[in-house]
Amino acid sequence: MVWGQFSQLRTPVDDLRAVYPELAAQFERVSRQLENASVREKEAVVNASEFAVPSNMKNGVLEREAQQHHAVALSRERFLAEIRALPGLERFLLPKTIKQLSSLAHSGPVVFLNASKYRCDALIIMESPEEVIHVPLTNTNYDEVAGMQLRLNDLLRLKGRDMLRDDSDRGAGVKGMTPDDVFKSILPYLWEKVVSPILEVLPLSKLGPKLPRIFWCPTGPFPFLPIHAAGLYSTTNPGPKLSDFAISSYIPTMSALELPLQEDLEATSSRNIRLLVVPQPSTDGQAHLSGVQGEIEMIRKSASSSPFRMQMGPWKMSCRR
Repeated sequence: MVWGQFSQLRTPVDDLRAVYPELAAQFERVSRQLENASVREKEAVVNASEFAVPSNMKNGVLEREAQQHHAVALSRERFLAEIRALPGLERFLLPKTIKQLSSLAHSGPVVFLNASKYRCDALIIMESPEEVIHVPLTNTNYDEVAGMQLRLNDLLRLKGRDMLRDDSDRGAGVKGMTPDDVFKSILPYLWEKVVSPILEVLPLSKLGPKLPRIFWCPTGPFPFLPIHAAGLYSTTNPGPKLSDFAISSYIPTMSALELPLQEDLEATSSRNIRLLVVPQPSTDGQAHLSGVQGEIEMIRKSASSSPFRMQMGPWKMSCRR
């Protein structure tokens, strides 16, 4: 989370400023001028339309504003060309190349899930090969995925939780279904029609002492579904599960996987930084979580050799509706 926040706060202009502060200041100034020119041009169009301005004057004002806008835009393009000619800044303010994106998959494949009214697909990015692998999810569709999302939301709403805020989006419902029924309808579906086709093209194996990582970046209704738990959980004839093949993590964007810069590492190496852990095994009106203490001990052991200082409870929390 910390590295993700650092990468979100740092912009390409910050990187430019660290090496060429004067050039960064000039670029920011001309960018503000371009923004102001856009506002003035829009205001000129509005004013010319609202007031009784002679057509020749109207055309002159609009042409003058357009010329100023164009001149500032050309100036900014010249700055961009100058910056991109500098070593290490060739891709300044340009989209990442597939090579750059592939380098972010350093810890495991990244899988984008997309569901639309037209089709459902998965896009996979791996460190190697440097290409986007397209997996059509032909056995599912948007309505089925959205229906699972609604059923799961209705189940959570019965427990005092709600993932959706718009009542008009609720449809399917879970009348007459137990929580087990809901998950028995969702998890096998996710395995057979979403996860299994993806695993078929990934070099993953359930053999070996250490499971590989896989990073899910779901979109549309997919973020509300337990992709990590997909599998066949029949008590009479259990089948494969995603957790047999990989350890799942979720990311909002690929930038969350960017490795920290050296100065970021140095900034976080201070012994003044503390790690706050808030265990909550018991909450009023909710079931007891038996594994919390074990998880806390694992965190304590992992952080014992780091410069972080831990502050721990326990604290008792209340859940009010």
